Amino acid sequence: LPLEQYEEVVELTEEKARKAIAEKMTPADKAWVQKAVDWLLEKQTKDGTWGYPDMTERYYDQWNTEYALLGLKSAARCGAKIPSRVWRQIAEHWIVSQKPASGPKVELKLTWTGEPGVEVKPEESVTAGAWGYFIRPVDWANIPVPDQGYGSMVCAGLTSLIIAQSELVRTKDLDDGLRSRMESAKRAGLAWIQRHYS
Repeated sequence: LPLEQYEEVVELTEEKARKAIAEKMTPADKAWVQKAVDWLLEKQTKDGTWGYPDMTERYYDQWNTEYALLGLKSAARCGAKIPSRVWRQIAEHWIVSQKPASGPKVELKLTWTGEPGVEVKPEESVTAGAWGYFIRPVDWANIPVPDQGYGSMVCAGLTSLIIAQSELVRTKDLDDGLRSRMESAKRAGLAWIQRHYS
């Protein structure tokens, strides 16, 4: 990034991004984006995941779910209509699919940017919690598949929760209970990264 553009990026907010995108979108663009969103929503499972079209739910996995979410977030910025229940399902999925926290507690030094006006401070100590690639135990593979958690999937879990939370805040549909559960899952994920990063 050229130094002279640094301030532009630092000052970029969600509202500014949406406004800039809206100014460039044609009616044909909007229709195409909404058609893509409708297709993605049609393929979402009841537990908030995505996988491979026309395959059974046992092939649904975290990578496909994250990629669908990235597409939905981009589409939301383009003005596509996405029901709040979709973001809630996504949040619930990533919360319940996190592996149980384990190991010694970690003095959390990592943090993230919170909602506007909300300062997020590191916790004293948090037990690490990871995400793996698969949502359910792998019973169809020819060999055992270890899935104890991976850095890439922990990053996917964290970014997915942050994206879902940003949309629920924007639509004013984030209750305190869900917010608290999301924050706990994010702290556990950050603790896993801090503990395992090399």
